[in-house]
Amino acid sequence: MKIWYIVAACALFYSGLVKAQYYQPVENNFEEIDADVDANATDVKEDNVLKDKLIDTSVHFAQRNKDLAIAKTWLQQEFSRNEGKNIVVSPLSFYLSAVLLANGVVDEGLIEFSNLFSVLRLSDVGRKINEYMYREKDSTFINVSLWGKAFSDRYQKMMSEQFGAEVWGIKESTSAINDWAATRTKGVIKKIAPVKDVAENELYVGSIAYFKGQLPLTTYSVTEENFNGKKYKVATLSAQVEADYYEDNEKQAIRLACGHDDLLTILLPKEDVDFDEFVEKLDVYNLIPEFDERGSVNLSLPVLNFDYGTVFAKNVYDTFNISRIFMKENYSFAKMVSFDEDIYLRDLFMVSKIDIGAQGTPSSSTDKKNIVTKYTFNANRPFVFIVNKGDFIGTFVWGN
Repeated sequence: MKIWYIVAACALFYSGLVKAQYYQPVENNFEEIDADVDANATDVKEDNVLKDKLIDTSVHFAQRNKDLAIAKTWLQQEFSRNEGKNIVVSPLSFYLSAVLLANGVVDEGLIEFSNLFSVLRLSDVGRKINEYMYREKDSTFINVSLWGKAFSDRYQKMMSEQFGAEVWGIKESTSAINDWAATRTKGVIKKIAPVKDVAENELYVGSIAYFKGQLPLTTYSVTEENFNGKKYKVATLSAQVEADYYEDNEKQAIRLACGHDDLLTILLPKEDVDFDEFVEKLDVYNLIPEFDERGSVNLSLPVLNFDYGTVFAKNVYDTFNISRIFMKENYSFAKMVSFDEDIYLRDLFMVSKIDIGAQGTPSSSTDKKNIVTKYTFNANRPFVFIVNKGDFIGTFVWGN
């Protein structure tokens, strides 16, 4: 997986501060994800040396941070507010946003971040991100931005030199954040923030996260199938595939290769299990099953291609006892500014997009003759999906 990672910290000219540049649209590499994935569609060999390196260094996001707790909590909160909607969020982009903020706070604010994340120092985070960046395929694009009206020269320099940050200015309203998002994604995502005026002491985080994967299917068919007992049709992939498999009294689970070395896990409740209760009961212990079986699977899975935006990410911080950054009268951001001024984080605007299809040879109908499958996995009802170990997580409850 390769993350195209850009952090934008935005500032205005302020007494005693560095002269800021206002945000201007610039070229970006968002479309390279599609080009690189398509160009490598026939290359599904794993780079074992690189994979071993990733395991040996133990820098995987899931191993070094509480991403599974964040993933399940964030998903449950979004699901409770938006029942009946497809949801996808990126705990990985949430973590990168936290790194950007944590390196600008002091005292109690920093302690709160440290209690949640074990890796916050820029040097350590840089090594983590580099491990992602040197993977063979480009499947993940994450852009995280911090917006405000006054930052110190020291903070700007630190984020630029150690974190690869871009520094832009924001003038009067959050419309600049939407302009940034549209430019960065070549218009794929046009709006992530409600437009409103920005006060002098307010900070905003803007985040875009996009995962594009392809299931390595030798042959497959795409048909329009009924979903969740409803009359409307959903584009569905059908194929025989080798996969990791798990089953208990409540659910089936399958883990599929999804590109070079990305993994897609699907949690499918049994037909007699209520999906709302299933999501509510998710915890860090059952979110990623212990796959102990592998075999040929008769797979039927909807094409996943949708995006989802939230302005409630700060509620996740509240759940994990990070609160000082949202207080209007506090000096937690002392490392960001060069004067005695209280600033606070007003909102986090985060949009995630999932795009998972298939590579291989499409056919009008998959030839199932003389093929013996060990399992049947028919995702014709709501399910939970997870990319890797919590980089992205979501629910699919109806057509894209």
